[in-house]
Amino acid sequence: MQKELERKIRSITEIQQLDFEHDNLLFIDPYRINEQDGELAKKAKTKIIKFFDIFFRCIEESDRAKVVYIGKHLHEINATKLGYTKIETIPNGKGFSQKDLVQIYDAAKEVEDSIEDMPDVFVLAENVGPDKVSDITTNIIYEELLQFSLYIIRKYGLDLKLERKFKYIFDVFEEKWIKKEFDIPVIDNEEILFLPEKIVESYEIFSYETVYKKLVYPFYKTNTAIHHLIRFLKNNEERPDCKKIKEKYPLKRDTVREFKENFPQDYKRYKDQMQKNYWMQ
Repeated sequence: MQKELERKIRSITEIQQLDFEHDNLLFIDPYRINEQDGELAKKAKTKIIKFFDIFFRCIEESDRAKVVYIGKHLHEINATKLGYTKIETIPNGKGFSQKDLVQIYDAAKEVEDSIEDMPDVFVLAENVGPDKVSDITTNIIYEELLQFSLYIIRKYGLDLKLERKFKYIFDVFEEKWIKKEFDIPVIDNEEILFLPEKIVESYEIFSYETVYKKLVYPFYKTNTAIHHLIRFLKNNEERPDCKKIKEKYPLKRDTVREFKENFPQDYKRYKDQMQKNYWMQ
């Protein structure tokens, strides 16, 4: 990459700053997309909600064939430079595909009695992590990310080559794949997409790790009467025994699933608040 071009890109504060030589351990979190950030964000949010609605309906109706179809052209979009793909020390770095969406469906069906919506799928179904959620989201809002990238290029006068290419786009309204032609920005012969800084993070809001750290563990630490895992200080003052609490309630998806079963109102209250803070903005 030309030094002057790289300098210009690094100076743009409204995009996520990425290492263009390697994948970054960051992910697009669909729940961080705020429709108040403009028309593109509004369109992207609508598409994601509709796609999630379609996918969850497939779970409810046991329509695996439909999942196979809507996952037909899903793929790893390396243009964002996000995720695990090129990080050799991380074994999870595998290209995303139709197979991954079907695996998420199968995992969700195994815990169907515990899930009520897509956040539950992301939290409770096995083999669902921020990389896969990010890849699904990137595929669904590819047009909006491309339009944002072209806007950035025009706004800051970036000297980038545009190549004409065909892409398959999933129409969430017609519920079918459509082949469309686009002008694609290229850096060093590789497609590149710029990302709004607000939608990229190192963790996702609805993952079992996040729910454990922000809800489950604090709950058990506060409500010691449930498990009586306490220790006494020299002045006989009681304190939660954090080590034993973590041993009894380890950072696992099963722990979060059991918490939802045992304390459904607390789980629902937390989930509703998170959606109110992010998804429903």
